[in-house]
Amino acid sequence: MARHPVLLPCLLLAVQTIPALWAKDVWFSDEARHAAVLLQLVEHGHWLVLHLGDGFYPDKPPLYFWLLAAIAYVLNSTEPVIFMVGAAISAFAFLIATVRAAGGFGFHRTTALLAGLLLVGNYYFISRAHFPRMDLLFATFILLSHVSFYRAVMAKRTSIVWSTTAFFLAALATLTKGPVGFLLPFAGLLVFLAFERRLKDLFSRAMMIGSLAFLIPMALYLLGVYSVAGREFIEAILIDQTLQRAVATPRLAGPVYYYLHKLPEIFLPWSLLIFFLPWRAIVTGRSGGPALTGQPSGSGGLRYLLIIAVTSLLIISSFDYKITFLLITLLPQVAILCALLIGHMPHRRRRWLFSAIVLLYAGATAAIPFAGQLTLWPDHVHGEGIVALSMLPVIAGMVWAARRSALVFCTIAALGATIVSLPYYLITVRGLDAVMSTRELGTYLGRVAENDQSAVYYHPFRAGIFDYHAGTVIPYLDDLKGIDERMRRNPCGVFAMRASDWARWDAKPAGLTIIAERRLDYETYVLVRWGTGSCRLPDLALPFPV
Repeated sequence: MARHPVLLPCLLLAVQTIPALWAKDVWFSDEARHAAVLLQLVEHGHWLVLHLGDGFYPDKPPLYFWLLAAIAYVLNSTEPVIFMVGAAISAFAFLIATVRAAGGFGFHRTTALLAGLLLVGNYYFISRAHFPRMDLLFATFILLSHVSFYRAVMAKRTSIVWSTTAFFLAALATLTKGPVGFLLPFAGLLVFLAFERRLKDLFSRAMMIGSLAFLIPMALYLLGVYSVAGREFIEAILIDQTLQRAVATPRLAGPVYYYLHKLPEIFLPWSLLIFFLPWRAIVTGRSGGPALTGQPSGSGGLRYLLIIAVTSLLIISSFDYKITFLLITLLPQVAILCALLIGHMPHRRRRWLFSAIVLLYAGATAAIPFAGQLTLWPDHVHGEGIVALSMLPVIAGMVWAARRSALVFCTIAALGATIVSLPYYLITVRGLDAVMSTRELGTYLGRVAENDQSAVYYHPFRAGIFDYHAGTVIPYLDDLKGIDERMRRNPCGVFAMRASDWARWDAKPAGLTIIAERRLDYETYVLVRWGTGSCRLPDLALPFPV
């Protein structure tokens, strides 16, 4: 296996993802909004300046949506499966990049294989492979840019090929999710050169030429955007979506230490390693990186890996905007570092770590049958017993493997995660469509709009959440006065809004009737009609109405 370290992790990821490609709908809220953006791109040709609803969508650059459009073209479909295929492709790219990055930083193929196994045995990574967002693709380009910068500066003379590749990959990352795609790899390079006292290399001929691979695509993109949407759209990208999110996002603000507790949480069970490292020896200098990882003390790969991990963590922690998805940019570094540490731990200490992981699995297995009672949507959570039963042979295998090598235990754990993921994503997640999909509300609003009647919805800040399933743009209002105006212009229609906003709406117009309600994620939405007795709306199918 170690000769071709990418094969086994990719095989396990294929088993985890391919059977579940048709298992779920696009979910509220970001998935539904991104699906609506894709429809605008495919049906109306908004390739450069993305659209959502009746307006521009400056929140995200277009590269990820180009990938989805390519998948839609190949499959000749815009059904939810194309978004799941996009998620799976992104996960494969991320996994392969992580395994290759371990080799690129100079680590042994066994370490690369272990890093891949840790990822496919980590439930957060598995979940990201099933839920369509651009974060995995974004992190893949960032990681490959890190590796290319490392290869560029570790060459006897700074390599033009590698520096050009690094800057171009940073451009792709930026076109996937924004300027952080350039900031993280470039900051890692800058700090590494500062530690090495080689900052002058930043201004070498190779770096200057290579930087054009970032500057030219960015200039072309911004010029294209300016020609289509003008200065206001560029300001929205650079100020509202970049600067304001970094320094002033009260709705998603968090303490500076937010990621310090979130990272161990999402990298379970492998983050239990923290409790089994010889911290006293590390702090006092009697043991450290080379002793723990088996890499020569002069190796630049380990130093670069540590620097990009710490630098990236400090940068994202400095943002006012705190969201778990940003930690995906750190997962490759964490996986490789954990693989190094686990692979070179003393046998006794490693056995304690593996025993703790087994106990964690046993506790989770005992709790899973009661998961339905512990969630917000117990009626829609199914298959808990099957998931728990599937974990029993996994635990037995891990108990057997706990006294064996790191490679054996991590293989069994990754195989176990694969076995458990199948009933979870094919049964449990499918059941959650009932509380996470906007299909029923969106489809009904679309039927009303097709009938030349007014369909609209109100939300303080989420546009486009019903458009994909409606098959058309459902006008979005962020001001309740807009509903009054709609009612004056149209004698018959419906609108959707959160039940909490309905309850707080003191100045409701006369003649409004709630005809249905629907749970979406953590909140209930109501469907409200207006119009006289002659107003005939499409029928609602039970049990959807209230």
